[in-house]
Amino acid sequence: MLVTNRAFSSLREGTIRAKHTVRSALTLGRKNQIMKVVYRITYPNGKIYIGMDLTNSINYFGSASSKLIEMDFTEAERKSFTIRRDILWESSDASDSEVRRKEIELIRKYESNNPEIGYNLSPRYIRNIKNEPNKALEPTTMPVTFRAYARTAPGMVAAQF
Repeated sequence: MLVTNRAFSSLREGTIRAKHTVRSALTLGRKNQIMKVVYRITYPNGKIYIGMDLTNSINYFGSASSKLIEMDFTEAERKSFTIRRDILWESSDASDSEVRRKEIELIRKYESNNPEIGYNLSPRYIRNIKNEPNKALEPTTMPVTFRAYARTAPGMVAAQF
């Protein structure tokens, strides 16, 4: 059978159109169901990682540092490894920046940026003097005295500020 350029081009356009139609139908079927989510991954050792996914892909398990996770498991433990993914928050209409803010809020709430609890590296974990987790250090109200020590010539004194 002889296929002319015109017929071949129509055939090729029809195939492309058919593939596009199938893809559009799949997207349309999921369009109302696509949620932006903040999730928690729980590892076998109990440590957690909190992340966000703007597409709610079932196959996405975050960007935790492999090097950090590797240090917590032996070779034998790594041979059979089960993790759990829980959706902590979801929204179909939140902006990307709102999702990011919610992720940070939940990282702080669950303290997954505390190296003893989880694998999140940011926001950086800070424990203040009052032992309240994840809060910025408050300036002290007590006067602070600084002393500058340096080599001084005989008879000179160290300066005090």
